[in-house]
Amino acid sequence: MAYDPLQLAENIIVLQKIGRSPIAPTRNALPEHLHNEGRCLTFKQELEIVECLAYLTAYSDHPGQVTALCIEEHYDPERFVVSFATNTGSTIHLEQGIRGVARLLERQAKFPEEDHLNSALERVIEHGRARLIRRVGLGHTVPEVRKTTAGRLQDALRQYTRLDKSAKSSYQRLYDLSDTLLRLTEKLSQCKTYDSVPATAILLSILHTAADIWKDCRTDISTISKRLTNKDMDPTSKEYIEVQLGHLGHYIPTVKRLLKYAARFPLFQSIETCAVYVEQTNNPFVLNRRTNVGDNLVQRYARWHTSAKRRSGGAAPGIASRRFKEWKHEVDAEVKRYQCQDSLKVHAEIQLLMHYEEKNDILHHPRVIKSSKDACFLCDLFIKIHGKFYVPKTHGRVYGRWSLPPLPSLNATVKDCKEMTSGVDAFGRTIEELIVTAMMRGGRPLGDPRESGIFSIASSSVHFSRSRESSPNRAMMGERSVQSEILGHSGIDSRMTQAESSSLLELLQPLAQPELLQLDPGVSQTYMFVANNIASVRIHTRKLHVELSRAQAKEIASRSSLDLPSPPCPDICIEALWLDECGTSQISEDATKSIVDVNEGWRTLQPRSGILFEPLGLLIRSRTDVVSLEASYAERS
Repeated sequence: MAYDPLQLAENIIVLQKIGRSPIAPTRNALPEHLHNEGRCLTFKQELEIVECLAYLTAYSDHPGQVTALCIEEHYDPERFVVSFATNTGSTIHLEQGIRGVARLLERQAKFPEEDHLNSALERVIEHGRARLIRRVGLGHTVPEVRKTTAGRLQDALRQYTRLDKSAKSSYQRLYDLSDTLLRLTEKLSQCKTYDSVPATAILLSILHTAADIWKDCRTDISTISKRLTNKDMDPTSKEYIEVQLGHLGHYIPTVKRLLKYAARFPLFQSIETCAVYVEQTNNPFVLNRRTNVGDNLVQRYARWHTSAKRRSGGAAPGIASRRFKEWKHEVDAEVKRYQCQDSLKVHAEIQLLMHYEEKNDILHHPRVIKSSKDACFLCDLFIKIHGKFYVPKTHGRVYGRWSLPPLPSLNATVKDCKEMTSGVDAFGRTIEELIVTAMMRGGRPLGDPRESGIFSIASSSVHFSRSRESSPNRAMMGERSVQSEILGHSGIDSRMTQAESSSLLELLQPLAQPELLQLDPGVSQTYMFVANNIASVRIHTRKLHVELSRAQAKEIASRSSLDLPSPPCPDICIEALWLDECGTSQISEDATKSIVDVNEGWRTLQPRSGILFEPLGLLIRSRTDVVSLEASYAERS
């Protein structure tokens, strides 16, 4: 399809209606071609510097105030440029924060023997004070110490002491640091204003204490959190403690890392700043008054359904066409409302990308763009298709107000304009294919994963001994197809065909409705996870609902046998059996102790001789329904 702003605006809203989060939060694989030639910094060094700068200069958690930045190595080996943008277009406060940190880094580069840690932290506090206060937990009109990060940590330790009388001696360091953090928080809450000199000094001490907690006691906190049942402490509070302590504990190591880079690399001796703003003036209704009345939302997707039907040999479900008809007026109204309210936004990451598309006099283009939040689904997808930049992670959500700037205004070479147009066309085709593929699969539109009531093993009452690996592994399943299909770091091929762009869908298989196994008592069913397939399968009985990803199936398979698979990405076969009365009666006493009840608290299963699941596999129960899940590596013929 040729680039049409109106179609793109419609498609984005339709995609959002199908599901606000097409994919789970995913950390992207590093590119194969790192382009280190002639540069002072390696790709990984640039990535780390950009991530540190983005973390320290972020000042708001509000979605509308997202910031993004990148660094550009200068012709002069003793200089680099920090380019930055915001979703709102207002860059004054961000620029002040970046310049404040940059001045300290310049001084560290010129006088590497000096210690600028506390001075740099004071600059960070001054810039992001409101955000820090919220992370401490005092961002309320009437602060309550018991609801702060320190107060909740104290509550968790108090509850755990009731369960384990020896806890205080076992975790003495954590208890002492928790007392210190609470005392500092109480002192801060008594300050008349949080922007005073005494408040700054207390915040500085809080950051040092939080860093010690996170460095020395992170594992202890995680262990205690797992042992506390939901009855002992609300799961939201447990998550809050770990998240906020992780943030507060990250400031000091981040500043230290940047100061070490500054002392090591001469290019930190002069740091320039460049504010970027690319305005969204691309009115889809003004620029695209259609004369072809047949080119509307419903008929456009009808054509796509027909094409998909020919490719797949299946029948396009009528429910999809009816749904598009129902949505047409809603989508039209939503696009018009966004336009009238001037609320369509060019996200900060895209502003930076477009800014560097116009610059042809640069020796070394930036390679990494990092925002104060993880990239949204559409930014992540567009940047991968564009192929010249890397974003570390996406949170996977779609925002209906997402927009591109007007392409004709780009001050770029003819070759670059052709590549950009080709990339935008591929982006539009990919979104339409995602929508059609999801609708062809049938089922209800996918919702926000956080609102899903379906039990998932990854966040369930069972914790594998390697449970911390399962989440990154799940992300890496998607990363491999991202890298091979979308992350074209050699640039966009302007000759990309529609068929080639179809392969981009492999990145986003989670958007499609998962396969469904509806079990009957005593009858087993199987499902094959083919290598590189990152889709999931849902297993249902009357009272039990389980969603299983390939990474989780691999976990069960690896814990069911000591034999390792020979292929690097083997096929995995899952066999699900709803145990009837006869099957339930045959469960041994030892196996009964290992049944995971989804209605009970978290607990840990310990493997014996390296094997965790035997002989019936993983047993999951919800009330009277018990399901056996067995997984094995499949032999290839």
